[in-house]
Amino acid sequence: MISVSRNLGIKEAKGDWISFLDSDDLWFPNKLERVVFEIQKLENQIDVLCNDEYMVHLNQKKKITLNYGPFEDDFYRKMLFYGNRLSTSATTVRKKFLKEKELSFNENQEFVTVEDYDFWLRLAKENARFLFIPEVLGEYTIHNSNQSAALERHLNHLENLVRYHVFHIQEFEKNKISFGRSFR
Repeated sequence: MISVSRNLGIKEAKGDWISFLDSDDLWFPNKLERVVFEIQKLENQIDVLCNDEYMVHLNQKKKITLNYGPFEDDFYRKMLFYGNRLSTSATTVRKKFLKEKELSFNENQEFVTVEDYDFWLRLAKENARFLFIPEVLGEYTIHNSNQSAALERHLNHLENLVRYHVFHIQEFEKNKISFGRSFR
């Protein structure tokens, strides 16, 4: 499972910030320099940075720009309602924030294709301060071996994630059953 490897990486990381890179994705040469620039400029005001990416299909030559974010008030609720707003290979997280909040990627088998979305939701729930860099600094690769390529499996995992957050994590809606029905 990818989450196990990511959690080991978080545990073993020596630096103050952790940038993720999936094996089939790509960072542009200036990615880390640009991220470090933003960290130095706003270090005490941010916990998570995410840049834009190109989505590249291996069987096609076309690139699609993926614009992530924006950060908004009530970010957790908006991400839960409207979907994921980050990408693992485009994201850098403050290690101290993860340790203080005891956050890691969910290793539950029922979340395999959405473990990153769950992680971003829990960061937002813990009031992480997000910065979105409106600049393409890498490529997200789509091919048949992607975990999320199996649509039915992915939709099942997404349903598990929403159910988990609606009934166990979110606190803004007290009538959880009624709230859960609004996602159908």
